[in-house]
Amino acid sequence: MQITPWPKVDNALIDKAMEDDGDKVMALIEDVRRKKAAQKLPLNIPILSLEVYTESQTSADIIISSKEDIAGTLKVAISDFNIIPKAGQGQEVPQFSGVIPVAIFGTVTKK
Repeated sequence: MQITPWPKVDNALIDKAMEDDGDKVMALIEDVRRKKAAQKLPLNIPILSLEVYTESQTSADIIISSKEDIAGTLKVAISDFNIIPKAGQGQEVPQFSGVIPVAIFGTVTKK
């Protein structure tokens, strides 16, 4: 049971640009997960390599600012996650124009 009043929204703290950037990052994550599911792979299978091509430096900067969160969510090592600020070939991420992720899924074999 809650006995304190519900917090009120402070519209001055809402940053529309930041929310839009977050939506784009979520669209990228959802797109890679969708591709993983299309190959009938479980979400916990690591991504061995992830390259994200962007047509603009602005898009690259959005991804760079969230790189650790994206890598952790998608199970890819930071060292295997590259953001390339140039046009790529492949299917563009819905809701994130000019962004094309290329992922290699699989398991790491121990020697």
